[in-house]
This record gives sequence, C-alpha cells and structure tokens, in this order.
Amino acid sequence: MQRRDFVKLCAGGAATAVAAPFAFADQTGAPHFYDKARLLDEFGKPIKASSLKANTNYIFHYPFQGTPCFLLNLDKPPQENIELKTAEGKT
Repeated sequence: MQRRDFVKLCAGGAATAVAAPFAFADQTGAPHFYDKARLLDEFGKPIKASSLKANTNYIFHYPFQGTPCFLLNLDKPPQENIELKTAEGKT
C-alpha cells in the first residue's frame, strides 16, 4: 500500500467516525419527551416528598440506566429573589 493510499484511507475512516452519530440523530431538532417515571422505595411504594430526609442525596437513573439523576431535599426553600450569574458575571 502506498503512503498516499494509506492517508486517504485514514481520512475516510475519520470522516466516517465523525459523521456516524449525526446520521442517526433526529434531524428535526425537536426535543424528545420521555414517559413519566414514578420513584419507588425498596418496598415498591411510591416515594413522597415528605418522606425524603433533609440534606440527603438520592440517586436514580432516568431516562436510561446509564444516566444518573440526583434528588435532594434542601430542608428549607431558597431565598426569594435570588439572581443567578454566570462565571462571567452575566445574569
């Protein structure tokens, strides 16, 4: 194999690897909505907000097994009229 053919092969493989995820993506740009999920305790009963311990992290997976989500009870509501800012200082 000539060096030039090898470079062409590598470039083609790289282009294919980069383009592959976009070939299967939703081209409309519309968000995908997943079904609702009910969080259950170890006995199979639905978890109620009042049963969550304060300042404790709960981890569940939604919408996929490999997507961890965190649920926590902050014990008290946040202060009102809080203005969030980015690292650059923009609101």
